[in-house]
Amino acid sequence: MWPFACSGPGALAAIRGNIAFAVQQAAFVGLLFSASLMIWIAIQRRMRYPAVCLLLLFLHPAWTLSANRGDCGRTMANLAVWTSVIASVAVVMQGIHAVRGVRKSHAHSPVDA
Repeated sequence: MWPFACSGPGALAAIRGNIAFAVQQAAFVGLLFSASLMIWIAIQRRMRYPAVCLLLLFLHPAWTLSANRGDCGRTMANLAVWTSVIASVAVVMQGIHAVRGVRKSHAHSPVDA
């Protein structure tokens, strides 16, 4: 642990690394948003999941937090991971609801005999 907020040898490398990591996580959330949007287009239900992913992408720590002050961007990197986890859970939940919806619609459709 550094005696000062973010200084000393390696501070610049730590800041750059945390920024790069947060941007990678933002790209992952962007991919999750795209996947969620594709699921929504396919089933036309549960718009809340793509909306959550878009909100997480819009408010992502990669562009809402600064890595140049304080802890060399560790908070940014940690929150970026949590943002990715929340977006992943949203897409998984959407997928579960999509599969259940398809199964229910097939269960209620008349079977040709």
